[in-house]
Amino acid sequence: MRSNTVNALIMCGGNGQRWGHYLGIPKQQISFGGETLIERTVRLLQERKVANTTVVFGENNPLPGDYTSVITVRSSRWITEGLRETRKEWQGRTIVLLGDVFYTE
Repeated sequence: MRSNTVNALIMCGGNGQRWGHYLGIPKQQISFGGETLIERTVRLLQERKVANTTVVFGENNPLPGDYTSVITVRSSRWITEGLRETRKEWQGRTIVLLGDVFYTE
């Protein structure tokens, strides 16, 4: 039987290399309207009653902030490697979001 519980993984393992370390901060920490991209993503998930939200970041790129659930993965060049390291967290319906994306309401 399929579970109605939705879990989310927010992938923030990159080091900002592709965007040339613009602004001197990781992309997920860019501020829009008083909140960072990662804070916005977490808030949007909470408002939509996603049961469990886990922030995944690379060992060389820790995120400031107080997140309920955090996983540290080896920093890598490919998101698939980070996803592979999180496979034990995949339960029921799991969605994967990128931490450096501005999601709309």
